[in-house]
Amino acid sequence: MSSTELGRRRFLATTAAGAAFLAGHEVLTGRRRMSGQTVFGGEQPANPGGAGNRTRPMKFAMLVSYDDEVNVSKQKEQQLIDRMFGQIKDAGFHAVVWRSMRGGEAMFQSKEYKVSYPSNLAEFDPMAAAKKTAHELGLEFLVWHEVKGAEAHGWLLHSSFVKEHPELLSTNRLNLVSKSELSWAAPEVMRHRVATFKEVLAYEPDGIWIDHIKGGDVSVPIYDADGYYSMGYDKYMVEAFQTKTGRDPWQIPNKDPQWLAFRAAFMTDYMRQIRRAQQESFPNVKLGSLGASIGYTHSCWYLPIPVENHPNQAITTRLASPLGNLEDHETWTRENLIDALCAPFNTFASAEELKTIIPDAKSHIQGSCPFAVSLGMHAGRTDILEYARVAYEQDATYLFVRESMDVYGQPAMWAAFKQAAKQFA
Repeated sequence: MSSTELGRRRFLATTAAGAAFLAGHEVLTGRRRMSGQTVFGGEQPANPGGAGNRTRPMKFAMLVSYDDEVNVSKQKEQQLIDRMFGQIKDAGFHAVVWRSMRGGEAMFQSKEYKVSYPSNLAEFDPMAAAKKTAHELGLEFLVWHEVKGAEAHGWLLHSSFVKEHPELLSTNRLNLVSKSELSWAAPEVMRHRVATFKEVLAYEPDGIWIDHIKGGDVSVPIYDADGYYSMGYDKYMVEAFQTKTGRDPWQIPNKDPQWLAFRAAFMTDYMRQIRRAQQESFPNVKLGSLGASIGYTHSCWYLPIPVENHPNQAITTRLASPLGNLEDHETWTRENLIDALCAPFNTFASAEELKTIIPDAKSHIQGSCPFAVSLGMHAGRTDILEYARVAYEQDATYLFVRESMDVYGQPAMWAAFKQAAKQFA
């Protein structure tokens, strides 16, 4: 045994989760899973709480951005992963949801992205290391993968792809060209997005959750004041729509049903392509969606934001529907393109707000599709238990906590997670 591995095993022995593993608990390796721990909606243990409307137990899952964890903890590589995953396991979580993108940069081995994080990715691959450690601790290893937002973050971190292909950038209803939002109708964009998904799929995680919400350059708005996606006025999309319908998108409302459905069809085509890739290559890997709903009220800016902290940054809109973000949840669930749906994602809604948001989000599900709930963290949040209760009563299969960096050095919040997991998981 190498000195590095010996040191790592000694560290694991200092945590309850690590000690359990080292004592001989069954581990997840390759395609093997611990009995009763299949992901999303499969065979699972008996309902722990006996709530009348529940059909499955609820699992707690912590979202993790490796780069942000490095920044807040000043740790890195295996030391960081061991410390964090041990804490996640001890708090009663069942899964880690590991972020794949860093806004224009890949945090995994990629040929599609020329810039990666960390700089020594060839020597230390955080995604591979995180998967190995998660499985050793009996945690499900899920990947949080952004799609359209993967090309930038805020005013920074624009990908080499958008810099090299300005002709593929989309235009909004205000006739402003985005700095990172790519045209869904451009064939090269679809190829790039599907190829990137396949690179993540090759790691064979337990599941991949596609994030349709977060990320992207925020200086040029991608929504209008009515809560509808306002991009798509680029030559690729406009010409395709005119050819099919004979109508000019500039002469009809942005929320025109035919125009909205036409743009959404490209995102649905992406979902079909990645579902086919998953089924053909790694059928055991589950596919989920981190999506939109009427409750998503954060980061939906509809006015230009020329500089950071500009007054327009405080002015947001409320999405009109999932289709307002080009997400056709009815079709996705009817065609079994996803194994589970989480909506709204990236929201800081209160537990009380959830009671009206979730029924609307679930109303778009056609057929059987497990539902998950997202809990956005902020300093001093005090409704963790109540939030978990609402998610449990709504038959959520997962409660996603976004994200670990926000609760670093917050023992009271970790204690609340542990209490909630004991009560509702």
